[in-house]
Amino acid sequence: MLDQETPPAARDLARVRAHYGKNKLDGSIADAVLSVTGDVQMAEGLRNSAGRIHFAAELAGLSLDEGNEILRNALASLSSEDAASETRMKAKAIEEIALDDILTRRKVKAETEKPVEFINRTTATVGHSWDHGDGFCAKMTAGLSARLNPKEATAMGRDAAQFSMGEIAMQSCRNAGLKPFDYADAIRMASHTTPDFPLILEGSISNDVARQIEQRMPDLVRASHEVAREDYRAGNALSLSASGMPQEVAEGGEIQFVTMEEKGEALPTVRDFASGFNISNQALQNDSTAIRLMSNISSKMTEGAVERLRQVLLAPIAANSGNGQFMSDTKTMFHVDHGNLAGTGATISITSLTEARLALRKMTGLKGELRPVDPWALVVPAELETAAQQVVAAINAATSDDVNPFSGTLEIIVEPGLSDDAAWYLIGNPARHDGLAHAFLDGQRTPRVESRAGWNTLGMEFRLTWALDAKFIETATWFRNPGA
Repeated sequence: MLDQETPPAARDLARVRAHYGKNKLDGSIADAVLSVTGDVQMAEGLRNSAGRIHFAAELAGLSLDEGNEILRNALASLSSEDAASETRMKAKAIEEIALDDILTRRKVKAETEKPVEFINRTTATVGHSWDHGDGFCAKMTAGLSARLNPKEATAMGRDAAQFSMGEIAMQSCRNAGLKPFDYADAIRMASHTTPDFPLILEGSISNDVARQIEQRMPDLVRASHEVAREDYRAGNALSLSASGMPQEVAEGGEIQFVTMEEKGEALPTVRDFASGFNISNQALQNDSTAIRLMSNISSKMTEGAVERLRQVLLAPIAANSGNGQFMSDTKTMFHVDHGNLAGTGATISITSLTEARLALRKMTGLKGELRPVDPWALVVPAELETAAQQVVAAINAATSDDVNPFSGTLEIIVEPGLSDDAAWYLIGNPARHDGLAHAFLDGQRTPRVESRAGWNTLGMEFRLTWALDAKFIETATWFRNPGA
């Protein structure tokens, strides 16, 4: 940090005031800088930055005294590294700090003053103009999205794709009443003092991530079904105290009721996952570099999110050395008592598939009632993909003994993340039967991308957040063969 304020010498103050007067800056501004820095040359070197900060403060409706206070606070807040750096780096640092302060004060001022003028201006532009408000954000977001992914561009996006990063920042500043000197200045201002610019960057990356996520979902998602979770609280699936099969009612007899309770298997309890990325102001100033970095960020975000979803889905399968998670009866998911684990491991063949299919067909409920499951798919590790394809392939049989009963009847789901390269699973259709279930918070199937002005770095910070989880909520729809 710089030294605390000390009264400047009259000769030094006169010199700095004359220097600042060349930019038609008030003498009190020179006083504010010199009183904190205590160095004439440093104070003279910060003249342009002081002028920009005061100009931004004036546009935000702040007084000269408030501008000087912001200057003093920014200078006094410099870290030891910033204070020891060259004047050009000090200037950037105090501008970043001061702009944050201006934005905060501007928000407070807007909340305490009468909002009539602001509301009237907003209602006159939102929905009626593509150059201000929500319309501007939507148009520029579509334009950046089109540059990140031209194949998916909308008509609006193709039209707005002509705007560079600097032009978007400049217009964002002008919409906020700011007047930056150039594109570099506009990007610094827009990142810290306007609501539009961060939202535009955030929206375009979010659109790209959402598109890529839907296209690159792990194949294992097909073996699971989504359950709704509106909060982070634990919950259980519904269960019946007895079979819900209608019973005969004799004349004058009573209907037998069953109780529906949340005492079934535990539902997925969503957990938060997140990652963060930075783009510097210098990178944003170079338009082609900025687009390349944004594209790389969205790709890396997508790769990480897809892999996280894969790991979440695999966890209940791989738990307990491949026997699956513990269920409500304290036994593992795949257990002989559940009737869903082969007594002897075997490779995928018509014989072993027949055993697995029979087990699914003979599944029973709590009271021994039949709950048959139609076999729908084979879930296999990458090592067994060829074997699975061979078993379910169509064969032109010469005799009845050569007929393959599984030809064309089963889907194949290949999951490279399965740790056991010999084990395989026969499962029911998750669209019809409970089994492996996954949940997103409030149905948020794709991650949320958020942004803010960089705090520890000069630029923009982005973070990806995703709340999800997966669990088995039924034992009867998956059959495991440990393989041979």
